[in-house]
Amino acid sequence: MPLILPRRYQLAVNKRVTSRHEVEAKRSSQEPRGKTILFVDDEPSILTIRRLIFEALGYLVVTAASGEVALDLLNTRVVDAVVLDYLMSPMNGEDLARRIRRKHRKTPIVLSSGCLSLPQSLLDAVDVWVEKGGPPSTLVGALEQIVAFRITRSR
Repeated sequence: MPLILPRRYQLAVNKRVTSRHEVEAKRSSQEPRGKTILFVDDEPSILTIRRLIFEALGYLVVTAASGEVALDLLNTRVVDAVVLDYLMSPMNGEDLARRIRRKHRKTPIVLSSGCLSLPQSLLDAVDVWVEKGGPPSTLVGALEQIVAFRITRSR
């Protein structure tokens, strides 16, 4: 499934990133490494895989196994983006996204979900949605775009 960007993030995409080497080459020509990403998912294996991938790409990775833990982390540190799942308990991804928006309005939120049908209210609460089972390059590309867009807008 393709990357879906809401109208407020209609960014030019020159080409689809398909390999780690392309990601490395693309990153070396863009912003410096070291952006902090918070991943929120109640599946430990997803958090582990994402940590391995994104740390290998030079990101600083923070993980939370629940919405409450994520909110606590956001109160103690600054992150450049949040990637969250929808189906979590007791706080689902939509509730978490709305609570993040209230306190951290400018923090980009990426929804990564395997659900085939998502409520419009959830899609309205996040900046970007990517398929959870898709290739890592899709999530990497979405994060690069959204973080670059945030940096550009804040200048």
